[in-house]
Amino acid sequence: MRARGLFSLLILAPAVLAQGDRAVTYLKDLVRLDTTNPPGNETRVAEYLKRAVETEGIGAELLGDNPSRLSFVARLRGSGAGRPLLLMAHSDVVPADPAQWTAPPFGALTRDGQIWGRGTVDDKNLLAAELAVLVELKRRGVKLRRDVILLSEADEEAGSTGIEWLIRNAWAKIDAEFALNETGAWYHTPSGTRIYEIQTAEKIPARVIMTAHGTAGHGSLPRPDNPVVHLARAVTRLAEAEQPVTSTPWPSFRTTPGSNRCFRGWRRSRRPGLSRPRSAPEIRSSTPCSALP
Repeated sequence: MRARGLFSLLILAPAVLAQGDRAVTYLKDLVRLDTTNPPGNETRVAEYLKRAVETEGIGAELLGDNPSRLSFVARLRGSGAGRPLLLMAHSDVVPADPAQWTAPPFGALTRDGQIWGRGTVDDKNLLAAELAVLVELKRRGVKLRRDVILLSEADEEAGSTGIEWLIRNAWAKIDAEFALNETGAWYHTPSGTRIYEIQTAEKIPARVIMTAHGTAGHGSLPRPDNPVVHLARAVTRLAEAEQPVTSTPWPSFRTTPGSNRCFRGWRRSRRPGLSRPRSAPEIRSSTPCSALP
């Protein structure tokens, strides 16, 4: 896991070096706080964030109903001419098996100019960047037209209990006109190419209950209508089923001329084959612009 140029929120001006250094420090500190979910222990991050902003004179709160899994909310006051801007980033991370890593997952080691550790790309990198932005706004004394709220919610990776609790019990503290959250960023590839990531949708789960029937009998006797075997075959058929591929309207957005040519060329070359049964695997395996997931 590597953080590669994911501090896009920090690029305010080329001369803002101290801010970038501060974001790197925040990221390393946050990665070293193990908030693997389960069990979470996100209060470790919430307390770190609270100390960081209160040192700068920014008010903050720890909120939630589980003392070990608290969320963090801080607010930088503006004039009130506009409704608040909400900066969001969750504080938990998914499990990491050290045996599958070439660096300690919670060590935040720097190697070849990159920070290695669980959370460097999901989502403590964004949290560090947003924290650095909030602190920079305070230090510069920027005259804000709207409040800027920083939210770090617990339990994003599993049950979403952190944000659900906040919505039910503390909505006024996070209510905003705009929200910036994870996914959608830019980064440089090792070759130097700048890649823009744009998220337009989330995968929606489809939960299915399957029931198989068979003849009752002793487990030692194999039967051709064994319901467990039928269920196993059904799951396999679902996993191997081809999913449809649809060509959606091509959006109009600004990027570099080279990448625009690349995207248009990719789309022209692939559109005729979208209706073929095997088109989905081909599309997933062909990423000339590194533009597809």
